[in-house]
Amino acid sequence: MLSRFVLVLTLGTAACGAEPATADPSPPKTKVPAKTVDEWTASGALKATLAKEVPADLRDLWSSRVVKVEPVEAPYLAKATIYRGTRTMRVGEPTVHHPSTWLVARAPGKGLRMLNAKADWDALRADDGLQLDTDARRLAYVRAYVAGTGHAEQRYAWIVDSVDELQLLTKGDKAAAAQALDKKYRPIIKPLALTGKTAPWKGVAFANGRHLKIVRIDIRLASDGTIVVTDTVLEKDAPIPSVSP
Repeated sequence: MLSRFVLVLTLGTAACGAEPATADPSPPKTKVPAKTVDEWTASGALKATLAKEVPADLRDLWSSRVVKVEPVEAPYLAKATIYRGTRTMRVGEPTVHHPSTWLVARAPGKGLRMLNAKADWDALRADDGLQLDTDARRLAYVRAYVAGTGHAEQRYAWIVDSVDELQLLTKGDKAAAAQALDKKYRPIIKPLALTGKTAPWKGVAFANGRHLKIVRIDIRLASDGTIVVTDTVLEKDAPIPSVSP
C-alpha cells in the first residue's frame, strides 16, 4: 500500500521519477514561494512528534529535509487527522526537480497511512467514520478523494475549476486550437459541486488528463461515503502542458 508511490508534478511538466501522489493537486498559478524559517521549524517539530508512528516504507521520505509536513483541514473526519507532505526546494539542500504533494492519515490507534488508492480511503473510513452531514463536508471529502485516487491511478494531473486552469497554450502553432477550446469549455468547466439533498449526491469535475487530455469526471457519493467515479475523455492531444502523473 505505502509503496505505491506515484510521481505528481504540480508544475505541469513531465514526470521524472517515482513518488507518492498528491491528494488535492492544483495547477500552479504563481511561482512556488520560498519557505520561511517558521514553516520549516513547525514542520520539523511535527515530524518529530509523529516519528514513532511513521511506517518503514515512509520513513526516508518523512525524514527528508526537503519535505515539509503540515496539517490539513479535513472537516469530514470524526477523529482522524490528515497531513500534507510537500517535497520542494530548500536553500542549502540538494536540488529537487519539482515539488510534489501527498497525504497521510492518522486514525486513532492506527498510526500514519498513505492515502493513495481507494483501499486506503476505505480503510480510513472504517477506522474513523465520516461526517457527511453538510454540503461543505461532503464536497471537501469528494474533492480530496477524487483528486488523490485520480493521481495514484495515473488518470489525470489535476482537477480544474475553470478553463484557465487547463493552462491552454495560446502561443505558437497551437494558438488557434487553444482559442477554440477556450471558447468551447469556458461556459462548461465550473468548480465541482454536489447536487441533491439526500444520497446519492452527484457532481461533475473536470481535469487536466494524462497525456494531453481534457477529462470529465462524473461522481456519485453514497450515504456511507462510497464514491463511484466515471471518466470521459473530452479532448485528446489538447494544447495543454504535457503532464505524465
